[in-house]
Amino acid sequence: WTVMLSSLVACGALFFSFVLGARWFFFDSETAQSASVTLVSGTVLLTRPGAQLSEAVVETVGDVGEGALIESEAGSQAAVSFFAPDQSTSLGSMQIYGGSRVTFNLMRSPRFEWSSRPHRMVIELGRGRARVSTAVDVARKIIITLRTPHGLVVLERAGSYSIEITEASTEVSVHDGAATVIAQSQAVILAPGERTIAPAGGIPQGVLTGERNLLVNGDFTNPLSPDWTTYKDRYDPSDVEGDIQLTVNSGRNAVRFLRPGVNWGRIGIRQKINRDVRDYQTLRLHLAVRLVGLNIPNCGALGSECPLIVKI
Repeated sequence: WTVMLSSLVACGALFFSFVLGARWFFFDSETAQSASVTLVSGTVLLTRPGAQLSEAVVETVGDVGEGALIESEAGSQAAVSFFAPDQSTSLGSMQIYGGSRVTFNLMRSPRFEWSSRPHRMVIELGRGRARVSTAVDVARKIIITLRTPHGLVVLERAGSYSIEITEASTEVSVHDGAATVIAQSQAVILAPGERTIAPAGGIPQGVLTGERNLLVNGDFTNPLSPDWTTYKDRYDPSDVEGDIQLTVNSGRNAVRFLRPGVNWGRIGIRQKINRDVRDYQTLRLHLAVRLVGLNIPNCGALGSECPLIVKI
């Protein structure tokens, strides 16, 4: 009896293991997706899993899978297209901008059509900036998880999203769709036209408007240095150099420029923004100026500016 009971138990266990294994295989098993990388401009390097050396992307490189690393030099750009295992169904795309480091950690789809599991991608963004678009009119759900040094960004709806990573923070903007940003166990859900910032070691800073100020200390609440640098040019070295000071005018912080010289000269402030704006929909310059006085020989003799010039 002991032998018979043991055999019966073993047979039952084997049967249930077979049933569970078969169910997993038919309903939960996954197979690999693929991607292609196209060079848009500059220099972009691709490192495949197990490769000792990187290869330069020239035109389009196909059959890129899990574990691939893409690095772009400053001013460069690459376009990535993601495909389901059938090689014909587009799952989305990614624009990678200059100075970026992107790793494809996971790219999986269900093995069989009757599975309810979604298309899944896990992409690590170590630095730089990217724009991710998920495909529309795809029957199966697509979930893209972006890992950054500061948290997670989960994309579960068709749309378009911008992600920018610096040492200090991760900034996420939603153009279309919806995104969930998670950092330090806190989550923020973004709708179209909204954005948020996840600072290093902190929680997401709530829902912000889609617009952002690219200038640092643009309202002059802090001293000019180190965000702004000043310059003073003169035609005659012995002429008056001029003066630049922070002040308060009509209740608002301002910068006062004063140069009562005789010959041509100019004074001003500048800031190095160093941002790639190719992904932006609009770029607006806004400044408030109060003109107290001017002298044509002092500021307009060389046809360069009078009384004010703004350069980008």
